[in-house]
Amino acid sequence: MSSKHVKKYYFGGWKLTAVIAVIAVIAFFVVLNPFNFGVEKPDDDMRIAVLLPLSGDYAMNGNIYLKGIEAAQKELKEKGISYDLVFYDTMGDGTVASHAYFDVYDSGIPVIIGPVYSDETIAVAAYAEILGTVVVSPGATSQLLEEYDNYTYKLKSTDKYLARGFATLFSEKFVLTAELASQIQNIAVIYDSSLYELTIFSTYLEELEEAKKESETINRMNVSTYPLTSVDDAAAYLIDTKPDCVVLFVSTQDAIEELIKKTEDAGVSPYWMGEETLLLADLSTVGDGVDNKIIALTSVELMTNPLFSFDAVESGEVPSPSAIQYGYDALMIVNNAIQSNGYSAESIKKGLDNLRTVGLSGTIAFDETKTRYPSYDILIWTGKDTGWMIK
Repeated sequence: MSSKHVKKYYFGGWKLTAVIAVIAVIAFFVVLNPFNFGVEKPDDDMRIAVLLPLSGDYAMNGNIYLKGIEAAQKELKEKGISYDLVFYDTMGDGTVASHAYFDVYDSGIPVIIGPVYSDETIAVAAYAEILGTVVVSPGATSQLLEEYDNYTYKLKSTDKYLARGFATLFSEKFVLTAELASQIQNIAVIYDSSLYELTIFSTYLEELEEAKKESETINRMNVSTYPLTSVDDAAAYLIDTKPDCVVLFVSTQDAIEELIKKTEDAGVSPYWMGEETLLLADLSTVGDGVDNKIIALTSVELMTNPLFSFDAVESGEVPSPSAIQYGYDALMIVNNAIQSNGYSAESIKKGLDNLRTVGLSGTIAFDETKTRYPSYDILIWTGKDTGWMIK
């Protein structure tokens, strides 16, 4: 049974020196272990902490992750496996999340699902790595998290992995896109100002330089960039430059729909490439000219996820399908580790290190930095009657 209350923290701000002192004292006791910290709890009292933004600006997305976690909990309960989920509201804030972490630690809970945003996950990981609490973030993607490589697991591949996928998409090793490469000389990259997209965009440019060294096909391509401050301006830029392919690092489906439609209506019909936001766009309104010319690099399980429908996405009921599947998978892989190795931080850690499974978000395995290996497929928009197809 889950704890029905949600713990919230409103702290005014400790001095950094005081926090460091507290960590040092706690670390001392952990090393000596005079009170048997870390002893496994009985099977009938297995608690898992869940740190999500359940109020404030990020509450909508946090509650979507929660739907996935609850769906996994229900499924496990039907199989006779029960966990007491103890919820903490982080409000998407690193300071609040770090204070919640200390409550988790004091409670003797060995594993945390969450937080979901990179900043708050980094705040928690800084302590968890020292004090030995397993953290499984279903949403954080910052490359900075690769430095936390002992107890902090990143269920989403980092920005670097995704950017590398886009940068090498036209290399000779990909049969499908290699066939298209002969038609593509000029690439335009459109990016918006959201932190996530800016991070992927900048990493993409770095990875592109590396890809040019290894691929003659990529090396001969011309790549230009344009910031999406206005859809009209971005469309005008594409209409004027007439690229063969447009790579989209754009965070909102409305902007994607409008940009594609304006460009296509002007008679410019490039290939379009993007990440999972493309899957949420209503492409049936942009005409037949885009059929077989829109490519998404994402997990195929997005298309087969039984926990959401595109009707629910379009109605706003489920704004982020990936949040559901990653929330679901987070609890499922923690369960996998507990059932196979036991209920302690070290046992769970061992189970996750050796994990090889397929979840709703694709194949799940972690590299040496506890970052998930990329699990991407190439999907093609084939038309409003047939939708997305795996290639």
